[in-house]
Amino acid sequence: MKEISVAHGAGGEQSRHLINNLILKYFGNPILNELEDAAVLNTLGKIAFTTDSFVVDPIFFPGGNIGDLAICGTVNDLAVKGAEPKYISVSFIIEEGFAIKDFKAILSSMRQRASEAGVIIATGDTKVTPRGKTDKIFINTAGIGFLPKNANVAAKNIKNGDVLIVSGNLGDHSIAIMNARHNLGIKSNIKTDSAPLNKITQELIKTLGKDIKAMRDITRGGLASVLNEMTSPQIGFVVEEAKIPSSKSAAAAARLLGLDLLEMANEGKFLCVVSAAKAKQALQIIKKNKYGKNAEIIGLASKEVRGKVRLKTRLGPLRSLNAPLGELLPRIC
Repeated sequence: MKEISVAHGAGGEQSRHLINNLILKYFGNPILNELEDAAVLNTLGKIAFTTDSFVVDPIFFPGGNIGDLAICGTVNDLAVKGAEPKYISVSFIIEEGFAIKDFKAILSSMRQRASEAGVIIATGDTKVTPRGKTDKIFINTAGIGFLPKNANVAAKNIKNGDVLIVSGNLGDHSIAIMNARHNLGIKSNIKTDSAPLNKITQELIKTLGKDIKAMRDITRGGLASVLNEMTSPQIGFVVEEAKIPSSKSAAAAARLLGLDLLEMANEGKFLCVVSAAKAKQALQIIKKNKYGKNAEIIGLASKEVRGKVRLKTRLGPLRSLNAPLGELLPRIC
């Protein structure tokens, strides 16, 4: 068997073969192995629940693939709510003729990331469409996580003087995808930053509790979108351009392409808003993790700019930092 066929999605013997000999080979665990129509989960207390779909093009890119992205993206949506990710559902929509070797590579990377994040792939589904009706493979996920008692993470908690921390260099994922998709010929080692962030966020919540006011993963629309989404009639943000972390390679590529790093998608970075008294401690916690080693304090929440985001440029003056009007790069995740 070298390719996915329509029969693999028909619910018969070929479907069972795909599930038993491929999917369970990579994802098998006591819950999933039951192969019931719904998984039974043992839960206590509050849970966080999220869902997402992944249609990235190309499906393989420097440093990752669509499966790696699907697990990390779902884990991170739970993590920035302060939850401990626990269970994930995975559904595949696969085009007839898709290479089995590529499917195995995707399954393998998903298993690896799920293990790293400590989550269980508890249930899922597979559908196969005729040739030309799907672009290779799409993945839909849902995730469930448990909320600790001391987690109270929401934008409404942000107060004047709270500190903004970005967990690392911005722009790598967008540049990696653009270079791979359009064969731009950018010579660099830029790879996707796709990574599970839950170990960092869990340590922040465990150590600092309610001093962690809000968190957001910086995906489509970039930092500019995230900051604007979190403003309110009572509070805004002042951010220092010189303090926003980025690699020299990504910054140079963005300048070459005429793009703004602050509007570019990331898949392994988050924004943390923390009380001023605990900001240095929060930064130390983030930097101790390999996925947060380039973290920086970038600005403050301020009632003086309520409802707005202001960027202090490298030359000194303040300018408005608005959310992008549209999507910079379709099918980025």
